[in-house]
Amino acid sequence: DVPLQHIKLHGAFYNTAWVEPRLADAVLDGIEAMNPGVYIMALSGSYIATKAKQRGLKVIQEVFADRGYTEQGTLVPRNQEGAFIKDPQEALERILQMIQKGTVVTNTGKEIEIVADSVCVHGDNPSALAFTATIREGLEKAGIEVCHFIGRDWVQAVLIAVMTWLVVYVFNIIWVVWNDSFYKSRAKVIDLSA
Repeated sequence: DVPLQHIKLHGAFYNTAWVEPRLADAVLDGIEAMNPGVYIMALSGSYIATKAKQRGLKVIQEVFADRGYTEQGTLVPRNQEGAFIKDPQEALERILQMIQKGTVVTNTGKEIEIVADSVCVHGDNPSALAFTATIREGLEKAGIEVCHFIGRDWVQAVLIAVMTWLVVYVFNIIWVVWNDSFYKSRAKVIDLSA
């Protein structure tokens, strides 16, 4: 048996849980009920990361090497300018700033605070391998240890992770149920106001 070490949501589910309290709380309730010892990997500074820490859950705050950030600390939507970081060297410089200064420059040029416990490079990025190699080499040259976060002082460690897109079955169920009830409740509101 291989024990579950961490949970990371995916795609729209991940993005929505950053900011939607009802969904984030449902996810955290599920984690507490099923395995409160598992780490939850969440967007740095997000609602779900903050609430998980308040509940005493183990949180790995994740940053993205190949994506731009908004002033709110969320990722720039993929259809907007500044959504993608395409140059591995630029990605390295941004990651070094996130780790060493605890900040990132947003798509508007503002510098905001960020915590980099884990660095994500999307596996569907055509340059994922070059990004990962450049970042790892650059971090090691800067004296930053690249290591697994479990069993280490992971708050000061950095994990370079190419996305595996693993989503636990129960969270798919939560998403479907929440999504269905959320949109039904919105439809009722729309019907009542018409």
